Amino acid sequence: ETDPETGGKLIKDWELQELSIVSIPAQPDSTFSLSNYKSLKDFRMDVLKAKGAMVAQYIQGHMDKLVEDMGAEKVELMESLMEKAGLSDAELSEVLAGNVTPVSESVLSACVDVLGCDAQELEVLNGKDVEAESKSKPEPEQKAEDPAVQECVSKKIPKLIKEGYAQDQAAAIAYDMCKQEQKSVCEGCDSEGGVKELVNENPMLMIMQSQLEMLGSLNAKMEMLIKVTEALAGSQPAPKPEMEQKIDAMVSEYQKRLKALAE
Repeated sequence: ETDPETGGKLIKDWELQELSIVSIPAQPDSTFSLSNYKSLKDFRMDVLKAKGAMVAQYIQGHMDKLVEDMGAEKVELMESLMEKAGLSDAELSEVLAGNVTPVSESVLSACVDVLGCDAQELEVLNGKDVEAESKSKPEPEQKAEDPAVQECVSKKIPKLIKEGYAQDQAAAIAYDMCKQEQKSVCEGCDSEGGVKELVNENPMLMIMQSQLEMLGSLNAKMEMLIKVTEALAGSQPAPKPEMEQKIDAMVSEYQKRLKALAE
């Protein structure tokens, strides 16, 4: 871990380290270098910046300035911060190392009183730290597809390719068909000799069933519209429009074809 006072690396336990003479080590995570930094202080600040710990960097800068310009003792400053903010030594070390986001109001207030930090600037940096941390978090893994759907898709793709579909088209159609199977594909079909299972196994029947459902839905909407119109007009039931009659005919035809294929 990083020493909050010096910026150096504290190796508390034995870890696998690597010394490499090549530009790209085999284990980058096990190496660190100060060759591009003038001092440990510069290295520490760059690490804090990379982590988005701008509040920690700002507090460290004010603390160092008081030590250099005013001759203050860093240990005394840290003790005053701990007392003012009600933190333990370990908790303050975590804050100064940039491992706490967001920093609490009590700590920010203590930094203003003890170190003379600017309260408004601390608030702005605290908000930026929160934003940086949220962006660095890995996005949640997408939920794995239902194994049953995957198996269904793998079975249907070859059948669709045999029907003349291209690979990408077959995959898309198979996925849509298998997702539909999870819903109610055909109300009452199970009681009619297993028509539902037959529909699910035959790609062309599946497409017909989807079209039938859409036509049936449109037909129901037109039925409702006619009833509302009749109620408003107070007239006798009017003959069905030509379009509705066509839809009825198509629905009947599809139902006959489905039943014939199922027998």
